[in-house]
Amino acid sequence: MARVHQAGVGCIAVVIAAALAGCTPSVDPAADPASDPFAAPIVPGLSSTVVTGGDEQSGLLAVTPRRGSGTVTVAVPAGQAFSDELARDFLRATGFTLVQVEIDDDGLAAAAVATPEGQDAAGSADVLIGLDATDALTGTDSSVLSGSAPEDAATPEGTELAGAPGAIAYARDDVCVLADTQWFAANKIDPPSSVDDLASSAYAPLLEIPDPSATAEGRAFVQLTGQAKGDGASGWWAQLLASGAQVQSGDAAVQAWTAASASGARPLLVAPESLAATTVNNTATESSAAPVGSTCLTRYLYAARTADPADPDGAESFLAYLLGARAQQALAEESIATPLVAAAAQDTPIGWFSTPTGDAVALSEEDLGRTKDWLAAWEKELSSR
Repeated sequence: MARVHQAGVGCIAVVIAAALAGCTPSVDPAADPASDPFAAPIVPGLSSTVVTGGDEQSGLLAVTPRRGSGTVTVAVPAGQAFSDELARDFLRATGFTLVQVEIDDDGLAAAAVATPEGQDAAGSADVLIGLDATDALTGTDSSVLSGSAPEDAATPEGTELAGAPGAIAYARDDVCVLADTQWFAANKIDPPSSVDDLASSAYAPLLEIPDPSATAEGRAFVQLTGQAKGDGASGWWAQLLASGAQVQSGDAAVQAWTAASASGARPLLVAPESLAATTVNNTATESSAAPVGSTCLTRYLYAARTADPADPDGAESFLAYLLGARAQQALAEESIATPLVAAAAQDTPIGWFSTPTGDAVALSEEDLGRTKDWLAAWEKELSSR
C-alpha cells in the first residue's frame, strides 16, 4: 500500500514509533544567500564547487535544477518523505510540482524491486530515493532504474557505483546496532562494545534484528557480519541465534526496542543511525540511543531516475535539487538522514546524535556482490532454529 503526498497536505508523520521530533521548516527561501553556512562536506575527496549568490541554491555541487512545469513523482520509503514546505520550495525554485509516494513495506529493495506492489509504485514514479547501494545495484540490474548517468547532476566523488551509474548519493544513514543507553544505565549493565559481544549469552537475548530478507537494515547487518566473520560467518550467526537474538519484521522489531516502546523488551536494535535523532527527550537535548562500537555499516542514500520516467525534465530537476542547500538542510531538520554537506546538520538532532562513527565499515561493490550468498547462509541458520 502506498501513500501519496504533495504540497498542501499536512506535515509528514514519521512511521517509526519512537519518533518524537516533528517535521520542522526547511531553509527560508528569502534567507540571505550571502550568509550561507555550507562549507566542508563530509564526503572524502569531494572536489565540487559550492554555489553562492543570487537565487541559485548553495549546496553540495555547482548545479542549478532545471526549470519547467508539470509533476515529478518520487517514490520514498515510509517515513522518509520531505515536508510540504520543502515541496513548495521545490515548486518555487523549479516550477515542478513534487508528489511523494510513501511505500508501506519493510525496505525499499523489497518494495521497489521485488514485490508486485513495489513494481507498481516504481512504475508510476519518475525518481526513487532512499536507496542504499544494494538497492541501487539491484534496481539497475533489473532495469527498474535508469542505467545512464543523469544529465544535470553527478554523484559526489567517493560514492560512485560502477554498476549503477544513474544513482546519485545525497545523504548518509549508516546501519548500526543501537543501544538504549537509559535501559543499560537503569539496569547497571555495560552495553556491548563490539560485534563479537553480540553473539554471547549476555547480549544476544537483548538484540532485535529486522528480518534481513525483507528489510534493508537487516540485510545490512548480515552484510556487516558476513564481511567481519568471513568463512566463520555461518557459525557465528548460528551462535547468535541460538543464544537468543530475535528476528522480526521491521515494524515489530522497532516495537520490541525498549527505547521505542514502553512494551519493548530488548535494548539492542539493528537500525538506521538516524533513529537516534528521533529517540530524544522533550527538549531534544538528549537521545537514549547510541551505536555500539564497530557495528555500523557505511550506507549512503541514493536517488535514481526510473527506467522510463513520465517526466524526464522533472526527474533531472529533482536529482539536482537534492544536492542543493535547501534539500540538504531539510534532511537534517526533518531527521531524515545525515546530509552530505556537513554544516547543514549543525544545531539539529541529526547533527548531535546521528553523526557517522569513525569505525563504520565500508563495503566495496565486490563485497556487496556476496550479499545473496550471505543471505542464503543466514536463512539456512535461521530456518534450522
